[in-house]
Amino acid sequence: SDSYLQKITYYLNKYLKGYGKLDPLIKNPSVSEIICSSYNDIQVNYNGELSKTDISFESNEELDNLLLNLAEKNKKELSEKNPQLSINFMGLKIEAFYNPIMGSRFTIRKQ
Repeated sequence: SDSYLQKITYYLNKYLKGYGKLDPLIKNPSVSEIICSSYNDIQVNYNGELSKTDISFESNEELDNLLLNLAEKNKKELSEKNPQLSINFMGLKIEAFYNPIMGSRFTIRKQ
């Protein structure tokens, strides 16, 4: 149906073009920094104050997939042999460390 097709299009855009679960944080002008210490620990700098969010990834694998997609979009290599990612992308400074065994982490700063 048309509504089903619209839903699929929405989620494809959100996850392939956007930042998935992080989209609301990235689009919020009051959020200047997003800090992810583990798949279930995401904090934001909101109007100068650091706050824990209720947003989390389901697993380390979901977090790793986000980082791998960001690297691929920016034609960067990200692997266990090359675990550090540093990119400037659409007004964002993204620093990430990829570790599928111990858990990945990242920081996104708005420029």
